[in-house]
Amino acid sequence: MVGSDISGFARRVKDARNLRTHLNPSPKDEPDLVLLGAQLAVILEAAILYRELGFESATIAERMSRGSRLRRLAVAASRQRPQMPE
Repeated sequence: MVGSDISGFARRVKDARNLRTHLNPSPKDEPDLVLLGAQLAVILEAAILYRELGFESATIAERMSRGSRLRRLAVAASRQRPQMPE
């Protein structure tokens, strides 16, 4: 999903937001906003479980790895990497 390239993921989210806010891109230039939104939802869920509810990171990772939603996101992300203009 995000993997070890956290700064790359953050850049893709920022660039997608900026494209939607400041430009009117054609659909071919637009990143997969549904995929980015779903990835952000998983990150937010993990952050809430860890910071607010006190779950251990290993427990969160183990439980999330069991979920089919996370597997579908990983497959979708591997098939479709948003290409952002430089």
